[in-house]
Amino acid sequence: MSQESRVGKFAYSPYKTSLCVQYKKLYLAYGAGILVSYKGTNSSSGTPNHSLMGLEMMRDLPELKEALLLWAIEKEGYLGRYTLVSILELPDGITRGLLTRMARSGYIRTKKFVGSTLTRKGMIRLNELLSRFKIREIADIDAGDLSLAPVSVAAHIRGRATWVHSGIEQRDAAIKSGAAGAITMIYQNGKLLLPPTGFDVSKKNHTVTARLNQRFQLSEGDVLVIGSANSRWRAAEGVLRAAETLR
Repeated sequence: MSQESRVGKFAYSPYKTSLCVQYKKLYLAYGAGILVSYKGTNSSSGTPNHSLMGLEMMRDLPELKEALLLWAIEKEGYLGRYTLVSILELPDGITRGLLTRMARSGYIRTKKFVGSTLTRKGMIRLNELLSRFKIREIADIDAGDLSLAPVSVAAHIRGRATWVHSGIEQRDAAIKSGAAGAITMIYQNGKLLLPPTGFDVSKKNHTVTARLNQRFQLSEGDVLVIGSANSRWRAAEGVLRAAETLR
């Protein structure tokens, strides 16, 4: 019996099965907002290329993922590629390509057996990206009773109070990124208020609101989004996603 068993116009073969797996990975990458092309053969030999090295970046990584990558490296000092694969939730081949591109752009510096670290130029790039999200700062925070999961991260968003409606939009965006949820508060008249009712959070969570006021330099009309998740990175991506709804 031949290696391929034909059923109708389609055929099964180990190569085609492998190729289907590769296209599934391409689909996942496309879903993450990254347009790619797949090189099906090696130009030199004409043989099938089964590797994710066949991926070519057609445009830049979405700003959210780039900001998450740079923020993670900035917080940890050094991060290896496999850790970044987990943080970004992107395939290894794409992550490798991104790190190569960032190194060439001068945003990161890679040290063998240690990982990648942020350069001064990379820090400028991170601040530029956060500014596009209107984010002044992202920080780990002990959210106390406001936390919806073991780990919480807060984003201080400048002057976007009038853009907040019920807070549901930010919560749903955070959940879609893998967070357990998010709580959105607006800063008015020296108080942190919950939309849409304007409930003063300090009446029930005085210790937490005092901590937030001390941690962040809040101004009238600012927004605080607290994202919670089982990991620091999903919480951080959650608040980035939430901030996207206020751009």
